[in-house]
Amino acid sequence: MSLAKASLWTAASTLVKIGVGLLVVKLLAVSFGPAGVGQAGNFRQLVTVLGVLAGAGIFNGVTKLVAQHHDDRRQLNNVVGTASAMVLGFSTLLALIFLLAAAPISQGLFGHQHYQNLVRLVALVQMGIAWANFLLALMKGFRDAAGNALSLIAGSLIGVAAYYACYRFGGYQGALLGLALVPALVVVPAAIA
Repeated sequence: MSLAKASLWTAASTLVKIGVGLLVVKLLAVSFGPAGVGQAGNFRQLVTVLGVLAGAGIFNGVTKLVAQHHDDRRQLNNVVGTASAMVLGFSTLLALIFLLAAAPISQGLFGHQHYQNLVRLVALVQMGIAWANFLLALMKGFRDAAGNALSLIAGSLIGVAAYYACYRFGGYQGALLGLALVPALVVVPAAIA
């Protein structure tokens, strides 16, 4: 694929992600006001950090090594096997920590323990974020700009629908869960691509 086409795919996926982010924040602001947006900002940062930690911070390395060894099947299998084991291990460890420490995490993040179940759900959702990021790193390593962009676009659109459903059925806690689902649901089209 030419650099121009790859750049167009990347630009399209970036625009969709920005648009989805603005739409979600606008829905949050209209529904829950400045206080709701403030708490959601803290929660969103937590989700971002969890996505990095759950993947052990290896995604750039995965992209580099897959690109470097894409012709050597044995090395490629070693890279993918080791990286997937690390993602599974770290995301499972984080899930256990968040499941067991839901009360203090809710207290620290929201100032009360009423959102323990939300913290427990996010403990599981972060695993989806980690696997989505891992699959995107593999696609980048194989220089599949179109697959990467289409996964991000489709996942973002699925994520907006999930956000809205969570908001409608779960109120503020549902909206927060929806914020975590937006990046996690990229795993669906990324796994198909």
